[in-house]
Amino acid sequence: MRFLFLLLLVSTGNAAFFDSYNREAQLWRDQVRTNSSDVASTSYVSSVVLMQHLRQWGLRPKIASMGIYTGTNFQAVRMAMIHDLPNMNGQITTNGFVATDYTEATGVTGDGATKYMQLAAGAGTVTMSQLTTPAHLGVYCRSNVSALQQVFIGATDAGSDSSAYCLANFAGTTYAQVNDTVSLQWSVADTNAVGFYIATRTATNFAAVYKNGVQISSQTGNLSGTHQAPETIFVHALDASGSAVNHAARTLCFWTVGYALTATDALNYYKAVQRHQQRLGRAL
Repeated sequence: MRFLFLLLLVSTGNAAFFDSYNREAQLWRDQVRTNSSDVASTSYVSSVVLMQHLRQWGLRPKIASMGIYTGTNFQAVRMAMIHDLPNMNGQITTNGFVATDYTEATGVTGDGATKYMQLAAGAGTVTMSQLTTPAHLGVYCRSNVSALQQVFIGATDAGSDSSAYCLANFAGTTYAQVNDTVSLQWSVADTNAVGFYIATRTATNFAAVYKNGVQISSQTGNLSGTHQAPETIFVHALDASGSAVNHAARTLCFWTVGYALTATDALNYYKAVQRHQQRLGRAL
């Protein structure tokens, strides 16, 4: 009996040890530390739990790029937690942001005019043309601004009529496109643009926007041809054929780009991300 008790104790201890570890989270923290920043112990645990939930719910393979806006200063934000696409394991490109635009308790706040992030690092980029037509992109927004076109995240290519973006509460309406044409843009009334937004396409005849895990709009028109913009995806603005436009004066604290997400995926993704925000004291 004593042997069995000791065996149980050791097994429980090992389980606890492995529950507090995730290789990708550790590598991310190491990169943050080499980039003139650091991660508090509680924030690191939150990042580990987030990655464990993504794996537990089968979401990890569906995410190509993910930024969690976590760390002691703005330099930490420039290191993506997930960077599966080629050459994306370095600092992402930021434009106009200064150190005081970020706090871990809130996220990064844009100015609605000049500031934005490019999902590019050295020779690497994140584009919709690197993914399949079924895909997703999204952000967690902490501020509600009913203003002109302030795009959370996205890229468009005029020449091929290809767009993927999410634009919330444009005068009370949220718009989205995912690897489709202008004619297939869809929208929904939405005056409270805070929370976790995901725009995803799962088929040529179905795309949807999920807000905090709940579908708020959909598009069922038939998509003809391939419409995957080759431009680098911008966050806090829209990449319009290579130019930054529609900058957002919003506070964002998370981005995601990847492959198609089902309704169940969107709900589980929200749960995982919301728990991360709760642990950081910035959930809405």
